[in-house]
Amino acid sequence: MNQQPKSNHTVYVIQRTSHDLSSLDAWGNIKILFGRGFFPDDVRERTEKIRLIMDKHLAEFDPRLDFIVPIGDLTLTAVVTEHLVRSNKSPFTILKFDKLHNGYYPIQIGENEYESSGLS
Repeated sequence: MNQQPKSNHTVYVIQRTSHDLSSLDAWGNIKILFGRGFFPDDVRERTEKIRLIMDKHLAEFDPRLDFIVPIGDLTLTAVVTEHLVRSNKSPFTILKFDKLHNGYYPIQIGENEYESSGLS
């Protein structure tokens, strides 16, 4: 796995789960966005609370240095992705877990990646 220097990176884990996050320490300082058991069954009813949490925790997110780890509720992953794009914090990098290598690897998400790949 290709490791990144960790000194000035923050790893934003979307939701606390039972996953072992210890291998993420190699990528930077871990910050959990949403607690375990937070499920936005109806995003419309919890929009304000979700927005406040994202505004608070993602205010200092730097897409050139930091990472998103898509663990937890899929709706929260979609909402966080939309928030980053609307906040002009895109393209950004997610860390995806590879079971075969038992570690994380980076994937860039955003317009620049799509344009260079010919997928747009």
